Amino acid sequence: MYVSKTPSPRNFRYDQHSELKQSWYRAGASLLALEVSDERWQSEPAIIDFSPSALPEFQTLDLTETNAPSGAAGGDAHPELELVQHSGEDPDQASAVPCSGGFSLLWRGAAILDAGPIGVGGEDLRSWIVNFRSHPEYRFYGLGEKNGGPEFSGRRVGFRNTDVLGDFPWQQVISGEPDPMYISIPYVLIHSPGGWLGVFSHNLYRSWMALGSNPHIEIMDSADTDQQLFIAAEDGAPVLFFIAGDTPEQVTRQFHRLLGTHPRPPLWSLGHHQSRWGYAGPDDLNQVREQFRKYGIPNDGLWLDIDYMDGYRVFSFDPDLFPDPGAEIDRLQSHGHRVVPIIDPGVKLDPGYPPYQEGSTQELFCKNSAGGEYVGYVWPGETVFPDFSLAETRDWWAKKVSVLADLGIEGIWLDMNDPATGDASPEDMRFQNGRLPHGYFHNSYALGMQKASREGFQRHAPDLRPFILSRSGSPGTSRYAAVWLGDNASNYHHLAQTIKTGMNLGLSGIPFWGADVPGFIEDADAKLMIDWYKSAFLQPFLRNHSCKGTAHQEPWKFGSRVRNIVSRFIRLRYRLLPYLYNLHIEQELHGGAILAPLWYHFPDSMEESWNIGDAFMVGPSILQAPSTMENQQKRKVYLPAQVEGEHTFPGWFDAGDGSWKKGGRWIQCSLDDESTPLFFREDSIIPMLHKEPKTNQSDISNVEFHVIMRAGSRATLEYRYVSDDGLTGGYTRANQTEISIKAHVRRQGGGKGKKETTLQLYLEHLLQGFGPVRISFFLYDEFDGVELHSSSGKLHGKRLEVKDTTRRFSGNVLKLFKTKSITFKLQ
Repeated sequence: MYVSKTPSPRNFRYDQHSELKQSWYRAGASLLALEVSDERWQSEPAIIDFSPSALPEFQTLDLTETNAPSGAAGGDAHPELELVQHSGEDPDQASAVPCSGGFSLLWRGAAILDAGPIGVGGEDLRSWIVNFRSHPEYRFYGLGEKNGGPEFSGRRVGFRNTDVLGDFPWQQVISGEPDPMYISIPYVLIHSPGGWLGVFSHNLYRSWMALGSNPHIEIMDSADTDQQLFIAAEDGAPVLFFIAGDTPEQVTRQFHRLLGTHPRPPLWSLGHHQSRWGYAGPDDLNQVREQFRKYGIPNDGLWLDIDYMDGYRVFSFDPDLFPDPGAEIDRLQSHGHRVVPIIDPGVKLDPGYPPYQEGSTQELFCKNSAGGEYVGYVWPGETVFPDFSLAETRDWWAKKVSVLADLGIEGIWLDMNDPATGDASPEDMRFQNGRLPHGYFHNSYALGMQKASREGFQRHAPDLRPFILSRSGSPGTSRYAAVWLGDNASNYHHLAQTIKTGMNLGLSGIPFWGADVPGFIEDADAKLMIDWYKSAFLQPFLRNHSCKGTAHQEPWKFGSRVRNIVSRFIRLRYRLLPYLYNLHIEQELHGGAILAPLWYHFPDSMEESWNIGDAFMVGPSILQAPSTMENQQKRKVYLPAQVEGEHTFPGWFDAGDGSWKKGGRWIQCSLDDESTPLFFREDSIIPMLHKEPKTNQSDISNVEFHVIMRAGSRATLEYRYVSDDGLTGGYTRANQTEISIKAHVRRQGGGKGKKETTLQLYLEHLLQGFGPVRISFFLYDEFDGVELHSSSGKLHGKRLEVKDTTRRFSGNVLKLFKTKSITFKLQ
């Protein structure tokens, strides 16, 4: 199979559109869906069926974002995505767009996308293609897990989950841009002069996109062909969603809610994690745990790769290493570290092995074309594979995971679920008891495994939040699992690519992601170790993981200097856990990317930032621009801004040197090992832990609110903060505390014409289901006074004492101002 090839629009027929039934559906003002049906495409079972016709509630679903920017074109705060269908005769083959059978989409009265008729081709005319008119002003983002980027104009990409190390040449993996990768999400976010449009193809089969590309032969730079913009699939009925908005955040939040947002994660999953292929049993993990304790480095997870199993048999423990798995895991976790084992889908073909006996007897494994069990070659040798397209298989798998949970396991690591089959071609692996071909479920295989695994945890402890990390995925993965970027390499090419790939995953409905730090394959050196940790310490998932046979790369393996630097940035991540955790809370409620491109929160800066792939926003208030190149001594950083009339805002607080910077401009930053360019958005509130953590005991009900505000500010700030137990589903029953913090500066006359500035802070209880919150305020400018107003009678009108303090984030020790801590609770 040619995994990197894409179809040609000239190899499809465009004269059958009248035979295809096209149905349009609307969900709210800004989402339209096209569903095409014909007897050639039979409806087949899906783990998640997004088809509008399969969802009775679809037309009552309103994902519309109401925060349209003021002064938007047309003056309509709630515009509608309009559809214009085209009719006529003699459709030209993929050239004139729109034409007979085509359509146009209008946003704020102007065409934002023009489409031609549906073309069909391939075996039994079951493949399909939709061509769109390409415009040079278009910019393309999203696409799930892709190399290259951050913007994809001119690219042709495929969507079929691969086992990257098994499917591509070694050198291409180490220093190239293999495509496709582990996660396939056929979704593109398009920026045009008229607005933003997300286009999602809900299709279980292999599919492709061309993004304003010129097809050419390998030795040519160009050819006499038009730019191509299309979506195509090898089979399965076309189902396309179109989501419009004035900002990328509006579109992304709607798309996340369509796919399903990520459930609120356990707090421990946001901490630091340590892994290595080679950690086998309790002795290895205890040695690692002791080193974290010795050096005062917080860490939440200790991970077990395949060596803990008995002969690589899934759901087994090596009896020599784990004579009593439950007791050993309890002892390890009694020190505050969760033990997270790897689970592969492959089951060893061993008649004496109970999981094989059960699955074979109940016919739960995938079939081959001859009617027998499909056999591949992975870690256990000859291996069979659960057919996760079957509900009974998912039920059986869930029971197995529940047994693991009975041992005290709260998180698992799903690997090799692309599915990887070793030297055996996966094409002969069939689904639905052999009735359906491999292509039908290949991209959904990991999704079935994720759903069944989460169900297993919920059966064991319905109220406990599990953590599931998966290598492969597809649309809907975010409902069940976080992902990591698979087998990366310890080099700067992969360090830089991680940011670009991760940002686009976040736009594509996968907000919770990370990569192996400082690379899985090959040896990392001290400089790469420093630079990668500084780049990754604010990414959604942070795990140090390495390959057997490579040099160890735990934080203490490169000497005291490297250890101290790495430890400081790990501790800074923990210091920021209240902020990071609340980003995940917001994501579950409303959707949206957690780590995003600069233009995501600042679309007015699109002209300067559209192709920046080495700087990012973490939520709306923190910007980081790490070093991603070897021996890099300085770099330019763009500080974005919004523009309203002649007013440009916000500014930025440089967390390295304590200076204030204007937005909407480029600055030059010097780079060194001790610091990373890190900026806090002016006129924002950032919650942090009240003290520097040296363990993973993180009390998010004892918090500092950093008010990033100058005395001359005219803004009114507002922030909603949530704390809970970090572990259970109690928050769904109101067992959480929510408070609102507002801040603004009051000016009044003083002596000799000087205006006195008083920072006025307002605290309001929205909900107290998890007890009181202990609060202090950190200020970034001097005020003549600080006054607290509160829904708590004892605190209302209280004048707060302010003292000088210091804090080090990145670089210098900075002078700040701190109020005394108060306990805020309902009276």
